[in-house]
Amino acid sequence: MNYLLNSLLIASLVSTLCISDTFSQNNIKTPGFKKTKPGSSFTFGDILANPLKDGSLVEARVSQLALNAFKNSFQNVTYSKWYRVRRNNYLVYFKANENVSRALYDARGNLISSFFYGSEKDLPLDVKSLVKGKYPDYDILLTIDVYQGDRNIWVINLGNDKNLISVGVENGFIQVISQHRRAE
Repeated sequence: MNYLLNSLLIASLVSTLCISDTFSQNNIKTPGFKKTKPGSSFTFGDILANPLKDGSLVEARVSQLALNAFKNSFQNVTYSKWYRVRRNNYLVYFKANENVSRALYDARGNLISSFFYGSEKDLPLDVKSLVKGKYPDYDILLTIDVYQGDRNIWVINLGNDKNLISVGVENGFIQVISQHRRAE
Protein backbone atom coordinates (compact mmCIF):
# COMPACT_ATOMS: atom_id res chain seq x y z
CA MET A 1 0.00 0.00 0.00
CA ASN A 2 2.81 2.41 0.94
CA TYR A 3 4.59 1.52 -2.30
CA LEU A 4 1.45 2.45 -4.30
CA LEU A 5 1.03 5.82 -2.50
CA ASN A 6 4.72 6.67 -2.99
CA SER A 7 4.48 5.81 -6.70
CA LEU A 8 1.41 8.03 -7.10
CA LEU A 9 3.09 10.88 -5.23
CA ILE A 10 6.22 10.68 -7.37
CA ALA A 11 4.19 10.48 -10.58
CA SER A 12 2.15 13.58 -9.65
CA LEU A 13 5.31 15.53 -8.72
CA VAL A 14 6.99 14.62 -12.02
CA SER A 15 3.91 15.61 -14.04
CA THR A 16 3.71 18.91 -12.12
CA LEU A 17 7.35 19.67 -12.88
CA CYS A 18 6.84 18.89 -16.57
CA ILE A 19 3.78 21.12 -16.75
CA SER A 20 5.46 24.00 -14.89
CA ASP A 21 8.51 23.73 -17.16
CA THR A 22 6.27 23.97 -20.20
CA PHE A 23 4.58 27.13 -18.93
CA SER A 24 7.79 28.70 -17.66
CA GLN A 25 9.40 28.32 -21.09
CA ASN A 26 6.39 30.12 -22.53
CA ASN A 27 6.84 32.94 -20.01
CA ILE A 28 10.52 33.39 -20.88
CA LYS A 29 9.57 34.21 -24.47
CA THR A 30 6.95 36.73 -23.36
CA PRO A 31 7.79 38.13 -19.92
CA GLY A 32 4.87 39.15 -17.75
CA PHE A 33 1.28 38.44 -18.59
CA LYS A 34 0.10 38.33 -22.18
CA LYS A 35 -2.74 40.59 -23.25
CA THR A 36 -5.97 39.00 -24.42
CA LYS A 37 -6.36 41.27 -27.48
CA PRO A 38 -4.07 43.96 -28.92
CA GLY A 39 -6.42 46.77 -27.78
CA SER A 40 -7.37 45.19 -24.47
CA SER A 41 -6.06 46.35 -21.11
CA PHE A 42 -6.97 43.03 -19.46
CA THR A 43 -4.34 40.37 -19.02
CA PHE A 44 -4.68 36.62 -18.68
CA GLY A 45 -4.00 37.09 -14.98
CA ASP A 46 -7.01 39.42 -14.74
CA ILE A 47 -9.23 36.89 -16.48
CA LEU A 48 -8.05 34.07 -14.22
CA ALA A 49 -8.75 36.26 -11.18
CA ASN A 50 -12.29 36.99 -12.41
CA PRO A 51 -14.67 34.31 -11.20
CA LEU A 52 -17.72 36.18 -12.60
CA LYS A 53 -16.23 36.42 -16.12
CA ASP A 54 -17.68 39.93 -16.53
CA GLY A 55 -14.41 41.83 -16.85
CA SER A 56 -14.32 42.88 -13.21
CA LEU A 57 -11.30 42.32 -10.99
CA VAL A 58 -11.06 40.72 -7.59
CA GLU A 59 -9.64 43.21 -5.10
CA ALA A 60 -6.34 41.31 -4.98
CA ARG A 61 -5.71 42.45 -8.60
CA VAL A 62 -6.32 46.13 -7.78
CA SER A 63 -3.56 48.51 -6.69
CA GLN A 64 -3.39 48.53 -2.88
CA LEU A 65 -2.98 52.33 -2.94
CA ALA A 66 -6.18 52.70 -4.99
CA LEU A 67 -8.06 50.36 -2.64
CA ASN A 68 -6.89 52.27 0.44
CA ALA A 69 -7.78 55.64 -1.10
CA PHE A 70 -11.25 54.36 -2.01
CA LYS A 71 -11.90 52.94 1.47
CA ASN A 72 -10.73 56.19 3.08
CA SER A 73 -12.78 58.40 0.75
CA PHE A 74 -16.18 56.73 0.74
CA GLN A 75 -18.12 55.51 3.75
CA ASN A 76 -21.36 53.48 3.81
CA VAL A 77 -20.36 51.51 0.71
CA THR A 78 -22.64 48.48 0.40
CA TYR A 79 -21.38 47.12 -2.93
CA SER A 80 -18.28 47.63 -5.07
CA LYS A 81 -16.90 46.15 -8.28
CA TRP A 82 -13.49 47.02 -9.77
CA TYR A 83 -12.36 47.21 -13.40
CA ARG A 84 -9.01 47.99 -15.02
CA VAL A 85 -9.10 51.00 -17.35
CA ARG A 86 -6.24 51.48 -19.75
CA ARG A 87 -3.01 50.21 -18.29
CA ASN A 88 -2.72 51.70 -14.78
CA ASN A 89 -6.15 53.07 -13.85
CA TYR A 90 -8.92 51.44 -11.87
CA LEU A 91 -12.64 52.16 -12.12
CA VAL A 92 -14.85 51.17 -9.21
CA TYR A 93 -18.63 50.94 -9.44
CA PHE A 94 -20.13 51.20 -6.00
CA LYS A 95 -23.29 51.88 -4.05
CA ALA A 96 -23.20 54.33 -1.17
CA ASN A 97 -26.32 55.60 0.61
CA GLU A 98 -28.47 53.72 -1.94
CA ASN A 99 -27.01 55.77 -4.84
CA VAL A 100 -24.99 54.23 -7.63
CA SER A 101 -21.59 55.87 -8.03
CA ARG A 102 -18.31 55.47 -9.91
CA ALA A 103 -14.79 56.58 -9.14
CA LEU A 104 -11.65 56.43 -11.25
CA TYR A 105 -8.25 56.04 -9.55
CA ASP A 106 -4.73 55.78 -10.86
CA ALA A 107 -2.41 53.04 -9.56
CA ARG A 108 -0.92 55.46 -6.99
CA GLY A 109 -4.33 55.97 -5.38
CA ASN A 110 -5.02 59.44 -6.79
CA LEU A 111 -8.69 60.10 -7.49
CA ILE A 112 -9.03 61.18 -11.12
CA SER A 113 -12.80 61.64 -11.21
CA SER A 114 -16.01 60.48 -9.58
CA PHE A 115 -19.65 60.32 -10.59
CA PHE A 116 -22.60 60.22 -8.18
CA TYR A 117 -25.98 59.41 -9.72
CA GLY A 118 -29.13 60.64 -8.04
CA SER A 119 -32.44 62.42 -8.36
CA GLU A 120 -33.86 65.88 -7.69
CA LYS A 121 -33.64 65.34 -3.93
CA ASP A 122 -29.85 64.98 -4.21
CA LEU A 123 -29.33 68.43 -5.76
CA PRO A 124 -28.04 71.27 -3.58
CA LEU A 125 -30.70 73.92 -3.05
CA ASP A 126 -28.85 76.63 -5.02
CA VAL A 127 -28.38 74.37 -8.08
CA LYS A 128 -31.98 73.18 -7.90
CA SER A 129 -33.39 76.72 -7.73
CA LEU A 130 -31.14 77.84 -10.61
CA VAL A 131 -32.33 75.00 -12.85
CA LYS A 132 -36.00 75.29 -11.85
CA GLY A 133 -35.84 79.07 -12.45
CA LYS A 134 -34.49 78.62 -15.97
CA TYR A 135 -36.65 75.58 -16.86
CA PRO A 136 -39.89 75.92 -14.83
CA ASP A 137 -41.94 73.67 -17.13
CA TYR A 138 -39.51 70.73 -16.89
CA ASP A 139 -39.18 67.89 -14.41
CA ILE A 140 -35.75 66.85 -13.14
CA LEU A 141 -35.31 63.22 -14.21
CA LEU A 142 -31.70 62.41 -13.28
CA THR A 143 -28.76 64.16 -11.65
CA ILE A 144 -25.06 63.31 -11.88
CA ASP A 145 -22.58 65.02 -9.59
CA VAL A 146 -19.20 64.92 -11.36
CA TYR A 147 -15.90 65.66 -9.60
CA GLN A 148 -12.81 66.00 -11.75
CA GLY A 149 -9.70 67.55 -10.30
CA ASP A 150 -10.90 70.63 -8.45
CA ARG A 151 -14.05 70.96 -10.60
CA ASN A 152 -17.56 70.07 -9.44
CA ILE A 153 -20.08 69.85 -12.29
CA TRP A 154 -23.73 68.87 -12.05
CA VAL A 155 -25.19 67.18 -15.13
CA ILE A 156 -28.98 67.29 -14.98
CA ASN A 157 -31.47 65.59 -17.30
CA LEU A 158 -34.77 67.43 -17.61
CA GLY A 159 -37.96 66.49 -19.42
CA ASN A 160 -41.51 67.51 -20.20
CA ASP A 161 -44.17 66.25 -22.63
CA LYS A 162 -42.35 67.59 -25.71
CA ASN A 163 -38.61 67.83 -24.95
CA LEU A 164 -35.68 66.24 -23.17
CA ILE A 165 -32.80 68.52 -22.17
CA SER A 166 -29.46 67.76 -20.57
CA VAL A 167 -27.72 70.69 -18.88
CA GLY A 168 -24.45 71.18 -17.03
CA VAL A 169 -24.20 73.47 -14.01
CA GLU A 170 -20.81 74.70 -12.80
CA ASN A 171 -20.08 77.70 -10.57
CA GLY A 172 -23.62 79.05 -10.93
CA PHE A 173 -23.68 78.89 -14.76
CA ILE A 174 -25.97 76.67 -16.83
CA GLN A 175 -24.96 75.29 -20.22
CA VAL A 176 -27.15 73.13 -22.47
CA ILE A 177 -25.38 69.87 -23.31
CA SER A 178 -28.07 68.33 -25.51
CA GLN A 179 -31.68 68.89 -26.44
CA HIS A 180 -34.06 66.39 -28.05
CA ARG A 181 -37.69 66.40 -29.11
CA ARG A 182 -39.78 63.51 -27.77
CA ALA A 183 -41.39 61.23 -30.29
CA GLU A 184 -45.12 61.82 -30.64
